[in-house]
Amino acid sequence: MALFKHRVRFLYLLGLAYLFFSFQVSNILFSCTYSRERKPTGPQVQKIKQAILLFTTKPKNIAEPVFLIKGGQCYNAWADSNASLIIISQRIIDEFSTKDLAGILGHEFGHLILSSKQVPVRKQMQKHWEVDIIGAELTSKQTMIGANERQIYSYNQFFKEHKMLKFTLPLVYRDYIRIVTDYELRNNKVGEKGGLS
Repeated sequence: MALFKHRVRFLYLLGLAYLFFSFQVSNILFSCTYSRERKPTGPQVQKIKQAILLFTTKPKNIAEPVFLIKGGQCYNAWADSNASLIIISQRIIDEFSTKDLAGILGHEFGHLILSSKQVPVRKQMQKHWEVDIIGAELTSKQTMIGANERQIYSYNQFFKEHKMLKFTLPLVYRDYIRIVTDYELRNNKVGEKGGLS
């Protein structure tokens, strides 16, 4: 009986360790949680400026944001309206075209614009596609959809290269499916929106 209890305890601890590890890998891949932020280099600043020049409409009623680059494996960007800050992951700034970066920045400016209108971030995330509509109004429908398609492509490629993650870390795979589904929904909503070029 004592041996059985030890085995159950061992399996329980092993299961907890597995869940913790899955959560950590998911954070590394999708959130860049453990990566440091830094100021962009000269070429990165130029790429950001070139991307903003592709905007068809200048963002209104918000302060000019400060841009930071976050290292790590993820393809993501974040906006912080409290600090008027846009953080771009290293992989996006390095691997995405200037036009795709414009779409990403349009989306992040959308968050800043909604925050300036006192829309809580939680509410913005519930209808994340509305942020993309604003991004499309700042850039173009094609630019916004292209940026989201580039995000989907990046995650699909990652999981093609690391096929075993699907089986060994199903929580990570679940997050991947959720993220790709969100991008597809957002593209459908932007595509349906009339009046955008």
